[in-house]
Amino acid sequence: MIPCALYYFFMAFIDTVDIPMYLDAAEYWLDKTGVDTRAYILSMFSVAVKAAIAISTAVIGVILNLIRYTPGMALDAKGASALCWATALGPPVGYLLPIVLLLIHGVSDKRMEEIIKSNAVNFGAAGDEV
Repeated sequence: MIPCALYYFFMAFIDTVDIPMYLDAAEYWLDKTGVDTRAYILSMFSVAVKAAIAISTAVIGVILNLIRYTPGMALDAKGASALCWATALGPPVGYLLPIVLLLIHGVSDKRMEEIIKSNAVNFGAAGDEV
């Protein structure tokens, strides 16, 4: 129960931060280049989710192959343990990636606030005619 609660806690945290991260990237790009890609960048969230699903299914297939799983067989303790660890460690590894990106991107929250205000003045809000 505790691992599941932690999983959902961190999943909710990251899922709450994902969309603003995409929007900040688009605002930063608009400030840097003058090209408004805000709507396009926000649409990429679903692409990232679909890519993650595709990658995770391929990884699970590789893990099943590594433990020599065949349909209908009963896993021994070692195989069951390997499968449990692989499936349990997948989501945390995936959720660590945005945290790493937040640490290395080099743009502070204060700077992003300035960029967003500047873009609103210079280019209007997302969806406005430029």
